[in-house]
Amino acid sequence: MEPMFIRQVNRTEALSMSVMTVTDLTFQKDVIEASNQKLVVVEFSTKGKVNKRGEENASARMDTVFNALEEKYALLNVSLVRVEIELDSDLKDSLNPVTSTEYQINHGPTMVFFKGGARARKDLVGLQTKERMTQTLDELLPAS
Repeated sequence: MEPMFIRQVNRTEALSMSVMTVTDLTFQKDVIEASNQKLVVVEFSTKGKVNKRGEENASARMDTVFNALEEKYALLNVSLVRVEIELDSDLKDSLNPVTSTEYQINHGPTMVFFKGGARARKDLVGLQTKERMTQTLDELLPAS
């Protein structure tokens, strides 16, 4: 029997395993077109996950909330995806500039909700609680 190796997965890798990462190149298909079939929630999350003091920043904490929501809503016709951003001092994004400019993203985390190919509601900016996100998602889902 071959020896089995287990690789330790860091926090960022673990987060990206369940929530799909979308880029400028895939945004149209994975968000806009997909939102014609289901609710799509995009988390614009800063690439850097620690602040100057070495502590988790709001994007890192929101990633954890978003991951938990993805597990809960995966079977309810909701797609949760992430777009990584890296804002410079002029609030210009260097990772996905087309998408972040089009949707006027100047802060991470920012959650944008899409339904029917367009924004479904006002964006949520900054760290949100799981309860607040659950309430928002439940309001946007059709009554069963």
